[in-house]
This record gives sequence, structure tokens and C-alpha cells, in this order.
Amino acid sequence: MKKTFILFLLLIGYNNIQGQDFETRRRPMVEIVSRNYTENIPNGIDLSTTKGSPYEHDSFSLGTIIHKATSQKIKAFLRYNAYSDEIELKEDLKSTKINSVTKNENIYISLNDKEYHFKDFTTEKGKAESGYLTKKNDLYSRLQKDYIPVKKATTPFYSDTPAQFKDVKSYFLEVNGKTKEITLNKNKIAAIFPSTHKKTLTDFIKKEKLKFKKEDDIVKLITFYNTLKSDN
Repeated sequence: MKKTFILFLLLIGYNNIQGQDFETRRRPMVEIVSRNYTENIPNGIDLSTTKGSPYEHDSFSLGTIIHKATSQKIKAFLRYNAYSDEIELKEDLKSTKINSVTKNENIYISLNDKEYHFKDFTTEKGKAESGYLTKKNDLYSRLQKDYIPVKKATTPFYSDTPAQFKDVKSYFLEVNGKTKEITLNKNKIAAIFPSTHKKTLTDFIKKEKLKFKKEDDIVKLITFYNTLKSDN
């Protein structure tokens, strides 16, 4: 594993020397780099006294970094830092050095039965952002960890409320090449899709009694929408 990892880094270095203007298909894996990384936990946050975790999973797990155009792969020990939106990387589990995978749309990460794609997207408020989204049956989702500081008790009769990391999950759809955040509301979801299919999708939502209180309802709608596209 270590030899493979070193060879991988040498390949990256060689391609970087060749120049940065090569097309993706002519420089396989060059976008996948292990870059120096300082764990993005602000000063003053004591993880030992904070509820929750900045990570989706605390432990590193064996995952795969995959180049989309060439399907070339490399295995590494990875974990997702949802607070700083970084895929952290170790060469081996015994190592104390933590790097991170360079954020690039030309690669994705397979980890813990999920695919992590770095994508540009538009929030519900119309703001352009980018970050890691996980993909499941054409539905994208994003896990964020909001840090809530300790709340001091206002009277001697109450205890302080400890600091915590709070999970915040949002959902996205990619329609006509653009990724947009969606609200889990049956009256709003159909509006994300092309207007030519809006009535058909609205009728489908009513017929199937989709409430969009769970991911499966969204996946069901996307699957139906894909059949409409294939019929055109």
C-alpha cells in the first residue's frame, strides 16, 4: 500500500512538472493530490467536552479516490470532516500525519458505501457555492456540522448547556447540468424540473401520495422523471 501511494504521488509530481494546461484526459490522476492540511477546528473548541463530532465518522476507513475520465483509482484511509468540508487522508492508519484530498470536480471518493462528489451548486436562496455532496440514485445530499458554543446558565439553579456539533442535512437535484438545492416540500420540488414536465410530475406526486418526508420519496420522483427524459 505504501509503495503504491508513493508511486501515485510521484505520478502527480511528474504531471505537474509537465504543466498545468493539459486536458484532463491527457493527464490521468493529476487532479488527485494529497495536499498539506491543518485540521480546521478553531481555537477554543474542546472536542473532549463538546457533544457530537465534526466528522461524519470519527475513524479513518479504507476508501477509494477515483478519476472520472479515466477510472483510475487509488486506495487510502479517509474520513469526511463535515465541519470543514474536507476529505481527510492518511497513508496508513499508524501515521500521525493527516492530509486532505484536493477538491476537484474531476474526481470522486467512494467511502463507507457513499460517493462524495465535489460540485458547484446553487442554494435555495440562489447563492452560488461549492462543496462535497454525496450521491444516491441521482439524488445529492450534503451533511454539514454547525458548531454551537456552550450556553452559560442564567441562574444558579440551571447548569450550562455544553457546546455541540449539530447535523444539518440538505438535498440537491441536478437538472439540465445545474445542481440546485431543493426543499422537501411537494409544492416546491416539481418546480425544480423543466416546465414541460411540471404537470406530469405534479400528477405523479399526487397519485403516489409522496410526502417527501424521507429520501425514498425523492428517489422515486427522480426515477420517474428519468423515464420522461428517456421517452423524449
